[in-house]
Amino acid sequence: MVKPKQQHDEDEWEDEGHYGAMREALHEHIAKFTEEHDLTHGTVAMMLVDIAVSTRMIDYITCADEPSGAGLKVELNACRRDFEEVVGRAKKRAEFIAMAERVRAGDQIREKP
Repeated sequence: MVKPKQQHDEDEWEDEGHYGAMREALHEHIAKFTEEHDLTHGTVAMMLVDIAVSTRMIDYITCADEPSGAGLKVELNACRRDFEEVVGRAKKRAEFIAMAERVRAGDQIREKP
């Protein structure tokens, strides 16, 4: 899981429960927005990638002692590596495919205890 590098107390983000809760709350907002605006998940995913990159750029500009074009390029390369890490982990989650197949078949999904 990629965690923020700046602006937060390290102990706060080390608590997976806090990070997970914040991620889930954001996911709920996004799901509601998606439904309210009748958007496809693919459209929302691309919007979020765009917003993520813009947010990373703003973070660099506001946190760097001396922001520069070259420094921003380095930060964007790090951002790309973080995205690749997230996608790589997602590829390994075969259970997601099994769950999706059950949803398509009309089965109800039960959360793991």
